[in-house]
Formats: sequence, structure tokens, C-alpha cells
Amino acid sequence: MLGFLRRLFDSTASQEPEQEDPVALPQRLVETSMNFDTENVGLFMHWVNAHSSLTLPEDFIADVVVALPEIAVDTTESFKAHVLTASGAEAIKLNVFMDDHEAPDLYFFGSEAVIAAIDTCMQSFANEHGL
Repeated sequence: MLGFLRRLFDSTASQEPEQEDPVALPQRLVETSMNFDTENVGLFMHWVNAHSSLTLPEDFIADVVVALPEIAVDTTESFKAHVLTASGAEAIKLNVFMDDHEAPDLYFFGSEAVIAAIDTCMQSFANEHGL
């Protein structure tokens, strides 16, 4: 987020050469999504870490949670991160679409295995929290 703001307001940023994306996504992306209340987004992301073989980075979770109040209705903000799995690190992308005031839709993109685990977490989280 800070990098985005620096590029937005720094006139010299456009003169810098483009760097390779450090979070390269798999060639074949799979998607899962769910609508959340804003206050449940961070709770869900921490729940993934506690209830699955995946580990979402704490700075990724913090970036998403901090950005939520700034996302206008009918707009999307994108985030990328490396998720730790049993077999190593894998890249994911998260699109947060603010469907309604304080009601974001989370769209996770990544490998089939990672997205299957996140989808299972979404279903379990929804059942456990009566959503």
C-alpha cells in the first residue's frame, strides 16, 4: 500500500525501470470467493492460519485489514502474497471487491491445491460462525 502511494505521488517513480514481479502466480489459476462483513475478514484470515496447512503472512493480513475502510463501494483492490504450504511457498492473489458498505467480496486466486484449502476454510468458517 505504501509503495502504491509513493508511486502515486512521486514524480520520479515513473522514471524507474520496471522490476520483475516478486510474487509470480501459477500459470493455471483457480478461484474461490465469499462475501464477508468487514469485521470478519481479518478473523477469517487468521482462522485459515489456525485451521489449515496454509500460512498467510501476517503483513499480508495486516495490509488487507488496514486497506478495507479505504476501499470505496463498487471498487476493487488487489493484493499478492506468498502463502506457506507443506510443500513450500506459493503465490496467491486476493481481489477485494467492496460489494456494499462494509461488505467486501474476497476473491482468492492461486494453484488448485491452495485454493481448495482456502475454499474448505471458507465453508468451515461460515458454518462455525453461522454465516
